[in-house]
Amino acid sequence: MKRKLIDIVEELKGVRRSTWLMFKSFDDKVLLRKGVNWKYEVTVLTMAYIIIGHQRWHLKILREKYQEA
Repeated sequence: MKRKLIDIVEELKGVRRSTWLMFKSFDDKVLLRKGVNWKYEVTVLTMAYIIIGHQRWHLKILREKYQEA
């Protein structure tokens, strides 16, 4: 099944907005809490940056995939 690019973009926008709203709700104390991501100790704030980078990777893949089509 091949999905339409516009549908994927709308889905990504929804995920991005909900993630932004979640992080926006955190105060400084929450943002500095630490946990383990895979085997690395990271803060909640660090996870925000990781999520942003991961989304950029997805956008790069979409550009490459849909330029070929």
